Amino acid sequence: MKILWTFCLLAVFGGLSAHPGTEFDDLDDAILLDRIQRMDSPVTPVLNEDVRKAIRRYVTTGYRETQSFLGRAEMYFPIFEHYLRRANLPEKLKYLPIVESSLRPDVSSFAGAGGLWQFMPGTAREYDIVINNYVDERNDPIRATVAAMEHLQKQFDRYDDWALALAAYNCGAGNVNRAIRRAGGVKDFWKIRRYLPRETQLYVPQFIAASYVAEHFFFHNLSPAYPDADLQYTRTVLVNSYLSLGKVSKITGVPLKTLQVLNPHLRRNAVPYSRRGTYLNLPESAMYLFQEHLAEQTDRRIKCDLDRVLRQEGVERPEASVRSLYYVGRGDHLHQLGQILGVAPAAIRVWNQLPEERELYPGQALIVYLPRAELATSAR
Repeated sequence: MKILWTFCLLAVFGGLSAHPGTEFDDLDDAILLDRIQRMDSPVTPVLNEDVRKAIRRYVTTGYRETQSFLGRAEMYFPIFEHYLRRANLPEKLKYLPIVESSLRPDVSSFAGAGGLWQFMPGTAREYDIVINNYVDERNDPIRATVAAMEHLQKQFDRYDDWALALAAYNCGAGNVNRAIRRAGGVKDFWKIRRYLPRETQLYVPQFIAASYVAEHFFFHNLSPAYPDADLQYTRTVLVNSYLSLGKVSKITGVPLKTLQVLNPHLRRNAVPYSRRGTYLNLPESAMYLFQEHLAEQTDRRIKCDLDRVLRQEGVERPEASVRSLYYVGRGDHLHQLGQILGVAPAAIRVWNQLPEERELYPGQALIVYLPRAELATSAR
């Protein structure tokens, strides 16, 4: 038990001292391939030179950015998972925005694509994403994700193959169709790959690499740089009237900078008037203060749909707990871990989105939420 708590404390407080990625060049391809093939991926997971190079960048020269987006995943993966489930699409497509934007909602490409899912303006408007002087909903994690689900489904309906659908997401169906024709009509990404634009040739390998890193970063001494709790635990409300973020800050006590990070789609630090409504994201604790203010206001200047207050759906976290990682050893099973950690085995399964039929394997990292008081006692 003491060994377990010590290991969990190392995971929580960054006790791993080895430099990230130092062992990668010595890693046997057979081990890397075994890890990749164990992934439940919508594309057939392969290991080739381009996949290996992409993984190497993530865990060596680019490890700082990798640790940053692994931390930001705590903000955005619950949103992606919710809408992927609702659209009945493969959950592991949540790794695609790592390739597109490194999970930065405010990033723009040289070509003009923007947001977590990197929509071009024309494509964005096809899915009712508003872009004007006041908002750019490509940067709205919810609206952009809903649009991405539709766009991904459209590409999959065309090809009935996720590798080709991802290629079309990147370079357009026209380029994929031309590549298929040049390859003699075969609908296989790896066989038409050389006829695709260079960026798209590397796109599926990068997706495999991003998926690998998101699921196996702990093997490479990477530690996610988790954001503040106010950025992780949030609620969203649909607002119809003009409302400045300055006023929201005054009402809730949330710093303006935090509101800006949570609402990258608001170009002028304000929610504009809109009949359809604009999403406003707030820390969960601040939403209660905001709702109290709405209940007390007499002039009704702030108009919003309180029935549309949303909790970003994800895994329920126990109160007064610390997020940690447990690394599965040989012979470990959920019932045993539940007894050791003092939590329901079903909770561990939910926290990690483990399918009922999926067995644990040695070295697998499981997210666990450990009681803060018990951790403090164990550390004495």
